[in-house]
Parts: sequence; structure tokens; C-alpha cells
Amino acid sequence: MSRNNALISSVSVPTGRLQPEDSSSLACDGDGTSGKRVQVLFIHAPERDRYAEYLPYFKKWAADADKIFNASAAETGGVRHIRYVTEPNCSVSVLNVSVPAKTLEDFDATNRFLAHQGLNRLDRKYMIFADSRMYCGIGSFSNDDRPGPENRNNYGPSYGRTDFECWSGYAAAHELAHNLGAVNNSAPHSSKGGHCFDEWDIMCYEDGGLQNMQVMCPEGSRDGYLDCNHDDYYNTAPEPGSYLATHWNIADNQFLIADSSRLAPVSPLDDQSDSGGHFCIQPSFPSKSFERVQELVWIQRTSSASRMRLT
Repeated sequence: MSRNNALISSVSVPTGRLQPEDSSSLACDGDGTSGKRVQVLFIHAPERDRYAEYLPYFKKWAADADKIFNASAAETGGVRHIRYVTEPNCSVSVLNVSVPAKTLEDFDATNRFLAHQGLNRLDRKYMIFADSRMYCGIGSFSNDDRPGPENRNNYGPSYGRTDFECWSGYAAAHELAHNLGAVNNSAPHSSKGGHCFDEWDIMCYEDGGLQNMQVMCPEGSRDGYLDCNHDDYYNTAPEPGSYLATHWNIADNQFLIADSSRLAPVSPLDDQSDSGGHFCIQPSFPSKSFERVQELVWIQRTSSASRMRLT
């Protein structure tokens, strides 16, 4: 696990009565549960269950992450949507998971407990919003640059966690991109630490890797998109013979949907139903094995004046 001691900015998380805006659309695929999908989780200590309060925002932030993937795909003339586990109304399913407080303090320990409960499926990647202040974001990543369906990133379980002070679609998209296979060490602008150095790009930042940062996509607003110049990890139509035509391209990941005909409007985000049930995870559950992969802590840039430290 790589750790970064730098000061990082945090995002503003809503408090009080929540009135989230409706998200525009999600891609509904099949019955909402079959096949390879991203399952959203809210995890918290037993005495701190704010599921009902924040459920509309978890759904919105998941939808915002989807917008990032699709807007980035549009830059190369394509369509990509996150294949979420969804409700019958096409809103994102969010499971409410109670985890022992001490377990929340460590990413590995949290993942082991999730696995104990059966949240370790080969056909699932888990987008986690954690009611904790241990990290900004942290995610599992397989450094496998082989093209094709046999790539390890085409399978779960993978875990991408965003903690309270960084809750957002931006943070969730970053961690999911790790889970999908970004950024491989062999990529042209790889930091060799799971990120990239060619700004501006959601996956690029000074992570202590071997390369100095370079601004190759100068539009600052592009920091909300994936893959500056689409030559490292995400391109829906790579040129024949290019790096992404011959190496792993997360646009080909089977957890994404490429068919725009499956789009359906998202219902208003005021549904307070406990969509997936409440899981209580206890240390006594028998362990189930899951593949341990490289883990990454990342820094989020914002204009917020508030700061937090990762150690």
C-alpha cells in the first residue's frame, strides 16, 4: 500500500436537510443484477448509521461518476456507462453495511470483513462511501496491461473507497478507474504509482512516482475527465497500432456498457428505501478468499480551503 503524507484538499459534503438535484440518466441493463456490475455500498460504524440521511446523495454521486465516464468516452466518439446494480426504477442500488469501528480504520481489514459477508463476488466491483475520515480515497488495482477479456481487471472483487470529507462523483470515478485497470505502469505517461503525470486528468497527480508533472491538456476544466489525450488508459476508438490498441484499455472493461440504447431516465433521488438490505458484519464470520491486489491512496485537488492529512 502506498501512503502519501502530503496535505490534501477536501470536498464540501452537505449537512442538514438534503435536497439533491435529480441526475439526468443512467444506463439500465437487463434485470439490474445479472452479470458484471458495480455495487454501491455505504459503510459505517454500528452507532453511526446515516443511510437514510445520505441515500439520495449516494445515488447522485454514483450517477455523477457515470457522467464522467460517458463524457470522457464522448471525447473519442464513443459511449460508456457504468453497469451498476440497479433498482427496478433504474436508480442505483446502495447497500447499507455496518462494520466494526476499528475495522473501518484499515482498508485491508474492511475488505476482509466485506468478503466475510459475501461481498466478494467475481462479477462485482464495489464503490464504497465510507463514513470515516481515515482516507480521502483508496482503491484496489491490478497492474495487468494485457488486452482482451482475460485481463484481471475484467473480474472482481475490487474495492474503491471514498471517505466522508471527499464524498463526490469525482472521487468515486477516480477509485473506480483504478478498479477497472488504470493506470498501468507500461502506459506512456504512467507515474509508475498507478496514476499519470500528463495533466489535466482525473487520474493524474503528484503521487511520489518517477515522473514530474507536465501540463499536456491545459484546459483546467478537463480535470473532470478521464485520460488527457486518451493515450494512456481510456479510449473508445484507439488508432490501430497505438498503445491502447495493443494494451489494456479500460474502455473495454466488461463492467462498462457501450450501448447507448440502454439509457433510461433516473427516478427522482428522494427514494429512501433500503434498496439492498442492511448487512451487519461481525468478526466471527468465516473468511472467504479474495484476490489481494495493489492498493493506492490518492490526492484530490479542489479549491476548498479546508485541509486533511493522509498518513
